[in-house]
Amino acid sequence: MPIPPVNIERRDNGGALITLMLDSPRWVRLIGGKSKVQRSYGLDRFGMQVYEACDGKTSVRRIVKRFAADNGLGQAEAELAVSRFLKTLMAKGLIAVAVPKHSVGKGRK
Repeated sequence: MPIPPVNIERRDNGGALITLMLDSPRWVRLIGGKSKVQRSYGLDRFGMQVYEACDGKTSVRRIVKRFAADNGLGQAEAELAVSRFLKTLMAKGLIAVAVPKHSVGKGRK
């Protein structure tokens, strides 16, 4: 699911500049810094395809299939590119991953 952006500035090349308000790190708040910080991230057209597909309803598997079809890629190539990019989006705070309750703990013993 995408984190609600403050602003999305679309570019002519299909990319965009996405601006978010994020919580400041705890240590910044402890020394009296601001509780929120504004961050901007530039995405190219491929990044925007993946970012916009993260709607909270579409599975990663479906995002990969769509990305492969839209860009003439093989399944394995698209899976690698999309999974790496999703990790980047999560690390930057641009998306969050929802894990269905019924899948939590399955397979662990």
